[in-house]
Amino acid sequence: MSNRINSSDDSITIKVASTIEDLIACQRIRSACFMSGDEPEPYSEQFDGNDFSAATHLLACRNGAPVGSMRIRILNGGEGTEATWEKLSVLPSERGALAILNSIAQAAVQYSVFKGITTIRGLVRDPRIMKFWKRTVNGVITNEPPVVYEGREYRHILIDLRPYWTPCERLTLEKIEHEIFAKHLSDRRRALASERVEERMRQRVA
Repeated sequence: MSNRINSSDDSITIKVASTIEDLIACQRIRSACFMSGDEPEPYSEQFDGNDFSAATHLLACRNGAPVGSMRIRILNGGEGTEATWEKLSVLPSERGALAILNSIAQAAVQYSVFKGITTIRGLVRDPRIMKFWKRTVNGVITNEPPVVYEGREYRHILIDLRPYWTPCERLTLEKIEHEIFAKHLSDRRRALASERVEERMRQRVA
């Protein structure tokens, strides 16, 4: 899978952060979005130590300039893999934020399905973001008790990704490993055959 993910808006590109510069851009966007304005959130909430813990960061760029980001963190593995989508943010100064959010959501679905993730769990405080996830990916607010942190109430949201799965959208690790092993075996057989031919040639010359 390329580190660039298709977007429905030609001016917006989404990529998986793969360099320190990409990660810094994600953190700058997150800081501008959540740590300023009328209700700034504390540094410890936004930078919680999970940025390098089984985490992937999506970076949205408009005409090459970073404008949005989101963190995807895998919670468990195996069948029924779950992940959380966190820190969804767009620069406050950026116009057309909805197009950026839609592109990030589309990329998050593509990437998560590619990784074999079936369920997304998250915490949401802003009612507008609750409506956004409900509209874009059928997110459901659960009956679990809200989480209260620093005086703010966060609701649990659940997203089922199974409707987005198709047989051709992802390669399983087993298939990838099988293809790698098959190629290695084929290359080794060719090398052994070549060695045998060379050995026979040397015997004939001798």
